[in-house]
Amino acid sequence: MSIKQSAINHILLFIAGVALFIIGCSQRPQCRINTVIGINLGENVVISLGSNRTTGYQWQLASPVDKNILELVGSEYITPKTQLVGAGGKEVWTFKTLARGKTIISFKYVRLWEKGVLPVQTATFTVIVK
Repeated sequence: MSIKQSAINHILLFIAGVALFIIGCSQRPQCRINTVIGINLGENVVISLGSNRTTGYQWQLASPVDKNILELVGSEYITPKTQLVGAGGKEVWTFKTLARGKTIISFKYVRLWEKGVLPVQTATFTVIVK
């Protein structure tokens, strides 16, 4: 096998692995997204999470944000730019920075009417305001 073909195979395996992770993540309870965000005081933290309201799921704050460092400005669901039935969109959450410090924003992807059921996904963002 040539070096070029070997490199192509590695790239294809990487892409397939990422695709399997994304597909598996969307179907496994307790799939976690963990991200660190560094931002300057006075800027807004904007978090965009893939969402599909046609399934009944939506993102919710898993715990209150630290009101000394961040303030929730708002959230909105943005529909997909396609006419395909059942296509997913995204939820965009905006937070205003109030003070320097480090805090965590935690989300859970749930159906609001289901009680006692684990979230399908969770997302945790460590925010460092400089």
